[in-house]
Amino acid sequence: MTTFLYVFGFETPQQSRCNVIYGWEDENTEAVLIDADDEASALLWGDEIAERFIKLLFRDDQVSWRDQQFARWIEPPTPEWTCQQHVSFGVFPDFTAWLPPYKDDMSQH
Repeated sequence: MTTFLYVFGFETPQQSRCNVIYGWEDENTEAVLIDADDEASALLWGDEIAERFIKLLFRDDQVSWRDQQFARWIEPPTPEWTCQQHVSFGVFPDFTAWLPPYKDDMSQH
């Protein structure tokens, strides 16, 4: 297996509201190291991770990261990324590590 750095864009609930109201385009990114057989597999599993994270962030299973068509990409992992969570294909990261910065933003959307 090879390690890939999967990076994805998303909006928080507050960013989503403000982007609609004010015409802004604010976004955040998150990244995770994924051990996978190939880049296509890393993208596939990364998309599952992004989808689940957004459902948790919005506290709504009807909100879909895929439907919002945010950017996602693979980068070669470098030493700067060693602090990222590292998972194998099919394993979710610890989302509780990603959610605290958005605690006050997770209610209404």
